[in-house]
Order: sequence, then structure tokens, then C-alpha cells
Amino acid sequence: MPYARDSLFTLEAWQIAGVLAVAGLLAAIWVGLALRTSGPWPVRLAFGAGLAWSFEWLSPQVFYLYYLAVLEGLPLQWVIGWPPAPARMLELLTFGEAESLSGLGRGLLGWVVILLSLWRRGRGASPSRSPGYF
Repeated sequence: MPYARDSLFTLEAWQIAGVLAVAGLLAAIWVGLALRTSGPWPVRLAFGAGLAWSFEWLSPQVFYLYYLAVLEGLPLQWVIGWPPAPARMLELLTFGEAESLSGLGRGLLGWVVILLSLWRRGRGASPSRSPGYF
């Protein structure tokens, strides 16, 4: 198993289920936001990239709050710092952190929200009548 030494597996089964539930909830929120994008494709691309960036920046705090609730002895603190640099986002989106389940999941979610933001859903306008749209 390639991820057998991942820190996720130091948790008990119910704690892992909780981590997966938090991850699923956050992913659903970000995917829902990605599906609401509209406008020309450059705007949708920027919005999708912004969504991926905001997830990478803000989600560690949500996960830490979960760990605070289920693990003893953790101090109440902020774990997020400065927003991630472009090089960090590039590393994430090229799966440079894929040696952990967290890095793999964040990279996959980044691509999902970017691609869903670009995806043209049927909203009544055809590309031939709407220049600048995919």
C-alpha cells in the first residue's frame, strides 16, 4: 500500500471517518462554488484558480479545528499563515506533494475546481453567439 505510512493511519477508525467527512464537506462546498461560475473563460479560469488557492490556504484551519475536537492536548491556535505562493500552487497542481494522501487530495481538488469552473454548462448561450466563451 503506497500510503501505508501516511499520518492519517495514526488515527482511530472513527477519527479517520471524521477527517473524510470534513474533507467531503469542504470539497462539496468548493465544487459547488466552482459550478456557480459564469462569464468569459478567462474569468472562470481565474475564479477556479482562486478557489484552488483559497482551499490550499484556508482548509488547514478547518482540519485543525477537527483535530482539536478529537485529539487531546492540542492548543487552540491559528495554523494558517500567509497565502501560498504561486510556486507552492504549481507544486500542488503538479502533484509534487503526492507522497501524502493530503497532498494528493488537495492536488486533485485543485484540478477539479479549476476544470469545473471552466466547464461550460448549458445556460442558453451558444459559443457562436457569445464570443469569449468556451
